[in-house]
Amino acid sequence: RRSIFVPGQRMRMNVVPMFLNVFLPWGVFVFCCGITSFWIMYAHVGIAWGLVGSVFAIWFFLCGTALWARRYEPDPTWFTYTAIMVGIMAILGTIAGRGNFKDFSERYYQVADLKVV
Repeated sequence: RRSIFVPGQRMRMNVVPMFLNVFLPWGVFVFCCGITSFWIMYAHVGIAWGLVGSVFAIWFFLCGTALWARRYEPDPTWFTYTAIMVGIMAILGTIAGRGNFKDFSERYYQVADLKVV
C-alpha cells in the first residue's frame, strides 16, 4: 500500500471520520455532563460513576488504537485526534456536570426530598 503523499496519487476524503471526529467528542461531553448533572447522580451515584468510568475505559481503548495506528499504519489517521478529543471532552464534561450538580441540581433534589429546610 502506497501513501497518499507519493506524487501522482489522488487524495480521496472519507466523510465518515470527519463526522465521527466532530460528533463523537461532542456526544461524550453531553453524556458525561448529563450523567453527572442530574437525577442519576443524586439517586444512583454508583451507576453514574460506573457510566462515566466506562467512558474513560473506552477512551483508554481509543488511546491504544491511536498508538497502534501510529506505529503500523503508513497513512496519517484520525485516531490520535479522536483519542485526544474524547479524553478532553470526557474530563471537561465530568467537571462541568459536577459543577452543575453541586451548584444547582443537588439543592433542588434535597428540597424536593425534604432533606433540608
